[in-house]
Amino acid sequence: MFKAKVINQPDNLIEGIPELVSVDDTSGTFLTETGTDEERIEKLAYEKGYKEGEKAGYEVGLKKAESLLRRLEEVLREIEAYKAGLQETIQEKVLSLTRAVAEAVIKEEIKARQNLMVELIKEAVRKIEPSETLYIKLHPSLKEIFEKMDGLEGLHETVKIEIDPSLTEASAKVSTQEQDVPLDIGSLVEGLMEELKERLLSNETGHSRRGD
Repeated sequence: MFKAKVINQPDNLIEGIPELVSVDDTSGTFLTETGTDEERIEKLAYEKGYKEGEKAGYEVGLKKAESLLRRLEEVLREIEAYKAGLQETIQEKVLSLTRAVAEAVIKEEIKARQNLMVELIKEAVRKIEPSETLYIKLHPSLKEIFEKMDGLEGLHETVKIEIDPSLTEASAKVSTQEQDVPLDIGSLVEGLMEELKERLLSNETGHSRRGD
């Protein structure tokens, strides 16, 4: 245990001011309490270090915030790009699926209605000027069907019909010296796909305008 005792030490102190010392009861040793200045210096150093640290932390925080904002902008741009890419991918898949379904439907329709291709040929012939010589190439599977029907009676003056095994099944080609009108499943589907693309583009434009 330590007890406080007042003594006079004129050599160490200003005249008449006592110094507070500690006495060790066990050893009788006097311990002068000079820790107040050290504590004050330590406190000032701590406060200064805290302020400097706080300032440095604030500056670092600003830099981190700016970096975070830049990264957030990059992420937003990436999201926009992803949305555009995703929309394009979905559209491609829709068109691909539509094409496959359309081909299957048209093929089955031609099988079920054997006169369908002949009607398509007639429709193509109606769009050609009567003065031109008309050439019609048929797949062998259409020859008998074409002959059983009225053919092109009354639709065109000069018609030359050929059987062409190189054509795809149940297909034909109507042509003149200046133009060709292929009539097969692929060309029919292609026409439908072009129309569908135009509709999709029109819908996207409409949505974009409403979004603005």
